[in-house]
Amino acid sequence: MGADALKIRIRAFGLVKDLTGWDEKEEEVEDDLSVGELMRRIEFYYMRGARSEGLIVLVNGKRAPENQALKEGDEVAIIPPPSGG
Repeated sequence: MGADALKIRIRAFGLVKDLTGWDEKEEEVEDDLSVGELMRRIEFYYMRGARSEGLIVLVNGKRAPENQALKEGDEVAIIPPPSGG
């Protein structure tokens, strides 16, 4: 990444952790990357074809819309939806 890159921390939980093979990762990404674009990259590169639809994405502890731009130092948590009965 070039001069306009930023570092973020990504945390994966549950099934997402199982699919990606990691629970925490620091990534350098371009500064205009959105949450939705990040999720598409994770789906493509790490989730072995599994879809990211339905996953809960938090940025700095708050639910994040797909169009939210990521900022330097953001912590992104990817959590599977609750299940049970």
